[in-house]
Amino acid sequence: MKIKLLLLALIGISVSSCGPYLTCEETKTGSFYMIYSEKDSVLMERNGDVQVEYLNITDKENGAYSNLEWIDECTYRLKFDESKHELNKSQKLVNDSNGIFVTQSPLNARCMYYTAVLTKADGKSVKKIGRICLK
Repeated sequence: MKIKLLLLALIGISVSSCGPYLTCEETKTGSFYMIYSEKDSVLMERNGDVQVEYLNITDKENGAYSNLEWIDECTYRLKFDESKHELNKSQKLVNDSNGIFVTQSPLNARCMYYTAVLTKADGKSVKKIGRICLK
């Protein structure tokens, strides 16, 4: 009996120390860092179906606006909003290719992994994997 109680206590402690994962729902609204590598990150602000990315975190005047089409809780298609700013060559390529298909999956309580895939008109795909973390 004492061994069972001890095992239950140990299981309870180990489960409670794991902490909750950041959910996809929690990344639909708020401020986040999109981390591409140890040196490259972008400030991202989301409000439902709208996302703004700031390459220079101190310059909030020049954000790249995107519209998100949510496919399910963790998957969306991103297209740049040409009504908010003039699109550069790579942003036009994204929109002309029907957007970037993004899938998110939990990592820990502060971050999620994402996989972004752009399939170009010639059928070739470009894939980027990174993290989205709470600001």
